[in-house]
Amino acid sequence: MQLSSLATLGRIAAFASLAAADAASDLSAALSGYPQLNDLRTLVDQLPSVVNTIIGDRGGVTVLAPNDDAFQTYAVTNDGVQLFNASRDFLTNLLSYHILAADVTSSNFSSEKGITTPTLLQGQLYNNRSAGPEFVQTYGKDANGQVVYTRPSGGHGYVLSGGDADNVTLTALNHQWRRGFLHMIDGVLPLPKNCTETMEDQPLLKTLSESLEGTTIYDAIDTLANVTCLAPTSDAFDAAGNPQSKLNTTEYGWLIREHVIAQPLYIDRLRDGQVLQSLRNTTIKVSMNAGDIYFNNAKVVKSNVITNNGVIYVLDKLLAASPTGTSPSSTGTAPSSTATKDSAAHGRIAVNPSSLAALVAGMLLLRWI
Repeated sequence: MQLSSLATLGRIAAFASLAAADAASDLSAALSGYPQLNDLRTLVDQLPSVVNTIIGDRGGVTVLAPNDDAFQTYAVTNDGVQLFNASRDFLTNLLSYHILAADVTSSNFSSEKGITTPTLLQGQLYNNRSAGPEFVQTYGKDANGQVVYTRPSGGHGYVLSGGDADNVTLTALNHQWRRGFLHMIDGVLPLPKNCTETMEDQPLLKTLSESLEGTTIYDAIDTLANVTCLAPTSDAFDAAGNPQSKLNTTEYGWLIREHVIAQPLYIDRLRDGQVLQSLRNTTIKVSMNAGDIYFNNAKVVKSNVITNNGVIYVLDKLLAASPTGTSPSSTGTAPSSTATKDSAAHGRIAVNPSSLAALVAGMLLLRWI
């Protein structure tokens, strides 16, 4: 995929001068043309050193600019705390999460499958993940930044998802400024949380979240980098007879392993017929039909819930074995070479053996405390 390549190439000759330029002043000037972005401009003017540090000498970035209504909504939903009064560290991370690491315009947002794009947000607290070769090839040295997801809304605008699957509306301004492009959004994107905190924030996942509390797997899921969690709803647990209350802790640990994939699979990277491997070494097949997505028998009811270490898909059922799948391995052996090749073909993340071992150990030692 080529992101506004002509615009980027057209500015390459000017990049050498960017190191000495003032990114904050450049951005403030770009924002000045939009009265509805006055609050963000004020924030940028208050924190020039922060903005300059984040952007540095980069060219080819895209700013997602929260409008004034977004600033007001943030204060209302955060007990009256204004963004202007937030800590410097928090604002550094928040601003980083609102800057894409590429030139991105409406032509890129318009893909039916949407687009997952890295931001300039780094650091394990909010970004316990890494980029696969496809991301690196597309986005270069900034490919490892935490991601956001954008898709067409069905009308003239776009839906932008950040941490906790909170959606905001994006208005594609396609405004070109010295460092890249500028678009407007009507909300402030929350910073991604770890997997268990994200599940706690999802009402559909109340049973799953409560069943993991007080277990060693709780921490294991949060510390493993690069994961996809397939999370059944509370209704799904009820329909399955509430196995969390009947299985012993070891058995329940194996059940959870069947719902975890050791690579982040964002929705625009999924393919119909894709075959994946769970941490229990069971086969999970992706199916797409009339706009719906299935993992084996389970339909996705909420997709692309971004966490600091990957992504969650909310399912309407607990996973059953794939009709073409393998039976669970009692030895917990590694995925086959075929699965590994499939991962490489789609630019997905290779499993970190030490991290995988830590999660496996946590699941094997699952206990109530």
